Amino acid sequence: MDDHDDELDAVTRSAPTTQTAACWVAITPDGKLAYAANTGSGTVTGYRIGRGGALARVDGGATGTTGGAAIDVAVSPDGDTLYALASGINQITAFHVRADGSLVRLGASAALGSVAGLAVR
Repeated sequence: MDDHDDELDAVTRSAPTTQTAACWVAITPDGKLAYAANTGSGTVTGYRIGRGGALARVDGGATGTTGGAAIDVAVSPDGDTLYALASGINQITAFHVRADGSLVRLGASAALGSVAGLAVR
């Protein structure tokens, strides 16, 4: 048995969002894209996941805008839709996930009251 089997190595040591207060990350079911919720900016930053797990930003950092304090993100099981919970305005914003990782805003829910997390199935 190799003495190094229990060690992890960082593939991408830093992947700046260029936004404020990255909070939660969701990965598409195919493992090709990742999205970070940026609480301070009310935005979502997209990343392409390369071979071996290397990350590359999809764009300048604001791949999608939620309108307020994005604290959580989740991807639909088919990988077609990203949902972002914006606690600052108590809404869930839906985005269509394009093949290149860019997002198209589909719309937002009505105000939901106090919400602390997001689950998609």
